Amino acid sequence: MPDGSLTYNKQRRGILLAGITLFSISFFLTGVWDSKPPADPIPGWYCAGFALRTTQGLIQRGWPSNSWIFQYRQFEFFSLLVSGWINPLFVIAAILVVIQKDRRPFRILRILLLAILPFCWVVFIYERFYPREGYLLWTIGMILVLFSNELARLAQRKTTQTGVSPVLLMHRKND
Repeated sequence: MPDGSLTYNKQRRGILLAGITLFSISFFLTGVWDSKPPADPIPGWYCAGFALRTTQGLIQRGWPSNSWIFQYRQFEFFSLLVSGWINPLFVIAAILVVIQKDRRPFRILRILLLAILPFCWVVFIYERFYPREGYLLWTIGMILVLFSNELARLAQRKTTQTGVSPVLLMHRKND
């Protein structure tokens, strides 16, 4: 096995591990801050659970046309439903990127996830939520996993050009 592919695989595993770690940690941090009284921090696990339970409720009861919560905000409800699918779809995409058998389903999921990620912001705007550190880590973690192959390839290219890993270059600049 050539030395370049060993470097690529190590960098890819490191990027994947960093992404999955950030994604996992994000659930234990403040996901959003509710600006309405009482202004409380809302943890990431609660945000994920609420969005997923909303999807489950739709399956059990149907579209909430008579629900007082979303009576005049159907787009917000739709956005919350779509947001509820982000975590389960991401877990499937993360498994697919690790097993790397057929890249096509992973690529489809990656495009889908990138397309539905902005729906969180619709809920933030309607509910006057401010994204916090948990949301930021959640997003960065997903992007690292979804683009781990491309980021590792880029890092390998930089290593080949300079002879030194980009990570080592960053440490040398800080010294």
